[in-house]
Amino acid sequence: MKLPTRLLAAALALAAPAAPAFAADQIGYATSSTNPNTVPVSPQTPLPVTGTFSASTAGAASSSAPTYTPGSQPLSLDLSGNLRVYDSTLAGIAAAPVPAGTNVIGKVGIDQTTPGTTNGTQDAADGATGSAVPAKAQYMGAQSGGNTVGVIQASASAFLNMTTATTTKIVTGSASKKVYVTSFRLHAGGTTTAKFVEGTGTNCGTGTADLSETFDFAASDGSNQGNGLGPVLVAATAGDDICVLNGSAANLRVGVAYEIH
Repeated sequence: MKLPTRLLAAALALAAPAAPAFAADQIGYATSSTNPNTVPVSPQTPLPVTGTFSASTAGAASSSAPTYTPGSQPLSLDLSGNLRVYDSTLAGIAAAPVPAGTNVIGKVGIDQTTPGTTNGTQDAADGATGSAVPAKAQYMGAQSGGNTVGVIQASASAFLNMTTATTTKIVTGSASKKVYVTSFRLHAGGTTTAKFVEGTGTNCGTGTADLSETFDFAASDGSNQGNGLGPVLVAATAGDDICVLNGSAANLRVGVAYEIH
């Protein structure tokens, strides 16, 4: 049976699904390219999204932080383009005063009521003039016996005026320490020989050992060695005294500068 055109169109309209109802300002999407109807976006029919997307947020630069009101606001930037970020905890720490008294910040706990006096501190390598050498002192050094040692500076001096052929003590040694002669001078009033020796007992009479070569002097001859910094004669044995031997009954003037350690 052939239906009239008007009746056929009415039948098709009744058979087609009705377009979904949309609320005000609601958006929708087509389910296919052949379906003329659109589906409203809702929790039950979310908008399918595929592909790669990007977004940007504008920032507003100003010389100082702005005051915001509710609503859409741009990000705040300083005039160098840096984003301003506020953390209330960090801000509170920065604004708080430094604790005083017995409070400790980290590992710092120095209370100097009078700077440099109360609880005064100094580096372990520092020491007052004339005090003992600090344990971590840094000072001029030299190589001695394959090791680095501090350069020796004389701390005392002694002299003799000899007139007879004898051996006489000029420096008294110290137990477990050596004598370092940093300079000496000899002057003969007549023909004689002289030398330095070391030993113990009366005038180095025990364990006597030569400390220098023998000097041969005519009248008015002499010898000078060293300047007080660094040794020119070193006792071989700790605890030994230093003595001078005059070979004849001629005047012999002797002076030494030394250090014992």
